[in-house]
Amino acid sequence: MNTNAVANSAQHHSHAPPDLRRWLFPLLGLLILMAVAVGMNAHSITRHGISEVSAIHNCIQQNGPVMTFRSTTDPNRFYQLCQLPDGRFGMRTVQHLGEGLYKHVTSFIPKDGSWPLVREYILKFATRFTGAMP
Repeated sequence: MNTNAVANSAQHHSHAPPDLRRWLFPLLGLLILMAVAVGMNAHSITRHGISEVSAIHNCIQQNGPVMTFRSTTDPNRFYQLCQLPDGRFGMRTVQHLGEGLYKHVTSFIPKDGSWPLVREYILKFATRFTGAMP
């Protein structure tokens, strides 16, 4: 029997742990990508485009909403407005799920994004909310 073949075979079937860097970073990247996709919602991206949804998401994440409104028919639905760098207002809709958890419903720029038209639009189904988010 060839002892070199046995030694080589034993080396290839070692039960040593895999190199963590090899799979950990791609896995973390995938998890972050999934979190962003869930955070932004597939409907928003499909309907309104990734650049619009991303701009609104980033604006609210970095600056917080400039105003928040609450649905007049669903006390767990909130509309967060942000003013984008170009001056238009974007709106993110979130559903309160309980205990500080929220589901992103959609994000878009209502009408032409101007304050008078956004205000007219949102006041049809929501009222200004000034309290702390539940």
